[in-house]
Amino acid sequence: MARTWTVDEVLAVIRAARDKSEARPGGDDASPLPQQMSLKRKLAALAEADDPECLLAEVTARAQARSVGASSWEQYAVAARAWGAFAKVVRIPAFPVCPVQAVRFAALYRRKGTLDSAISALQKVHGLLGVAVVIRSPALAEVASGIGRSQDAKRRAAAIRTAHMDAFVADARPLVSPRRPVPLVTFRRIAVLAYVFLLRVQNECLPLLRGRRADVPATIVDDLRAEGRHSAVFIFAGKLHVALRRRKRHPHGELLVRGCTCRSRAVTTGWRALCPVHVVWPVFASLPDGAPLFAARYAEVLAAVKEMAARHGVGRDEAARIGTHGFRRGAAQDVQEDHPELYHLLAAGSWSSRAFRDYMDWQRIAMRCQAQLPFAEPAGGGVAPAGAPPVLESSSDED
Repeated sequence: MARTWTVDEVLAVIRAARDKSEARPGGDDASPLPQQMSLKRKLAALAEADDPECLLAEVTARAQARSVGASSWEQYAVAARAWGAFAKVVRIPAFPVCPVQAVRFAALYRRKGTLDSAISALQKVHGLLGVAVVIRSPALAEVASGIGRSQDAKRRAAAIRTAHMDAFVADARPLVSPRRPVPLVTFRRIAVLAYVFLLRVQNECLPLLRGRRADVPATIVDDLRAEGRHSAVFIFAGKLHVALRRRKRHPHGELLVRGCTCRSRAVTTGWRALCPVHVVWPVFASLPDGAPLFAARYAEVLAAVKEMAARHGVGRDEAARIGTHGFRRGAAQDVQEDHPELYHLLAAGSWSSRAFRDYMDWQRIAMRCQAQLPFAEPAGGGVAPAGAPPVLESSSDED
């Protein structure tokens, strides 16, 4: 009889594989065949090695250790739990996955992208279990295609703009979320950092660590990778630096730098309260080296964002969801508003792909372009300028 696994057993296998991957030395500097070495030199080294098979096994293990990020392990666990809940409902063993039931499981998903990720994760889980099961099938592909054709347009997070940030910072009423409420001062600090640095709250902002006194911009990213630190927040040359060991589009890390905003347009819009140098940094300057900046959980921060958004009308007039990504989206749109040149936006959000388009306010851009046309209506309405073409009227002989 073929072996079966419970969800808890599978989750234990995933945790063990994750721990083994993190413990395995994945650094390229210590590798006997560094990745940057040419193929010709690697083959020569293998030919001269006493045990080429052992050397190849070590190099392969190092490459595999770098193949799965921390977020991928969490995706494997999420997919395993979802399938386990389904298996419990239909009263079948949880693992290995039954390909026939997988088709029915797939039909429950709302979005094709989420379904594809879940199936890929389940396939990877079976690799960890050492079980050869092919989950994908023509029937499952048809279900995925049908979901993709009928799914609603994806709702983007409502943009949290400058005016919203001013209101968030000025709001002195305590948060009353049904979850354990985040202290108001902590929420303000998270909001300001996420907005000013265009950070993703869950995996970039909340895990931030206070930098060390010896950290310098020239070597900080390499230091983070060598020491395994998530990040470092420190002041240098009068500017606030946030160094991240890795980001979604920057697997080798990135250094973000922001200067003082006290003398910018902050003077009129209230941005003095968001100054990274004179408002944000003093809060964290007294923390010990390597200490976490925040102790809040993501679910608590998300609840706080929703509560603040409801208070101040964020997303009220648009078909958008309220989420922490609104800080990144709102900051991107504010950059777009002040600096129409594309490179400003790409630099602010660290975009290297077409993903930046999802953050832009295309309606505002269209209105701005329309206002620059020679026959555009003057600001505030009124009579059209002389020489403007007449208003087109429908004709009875039109189709």
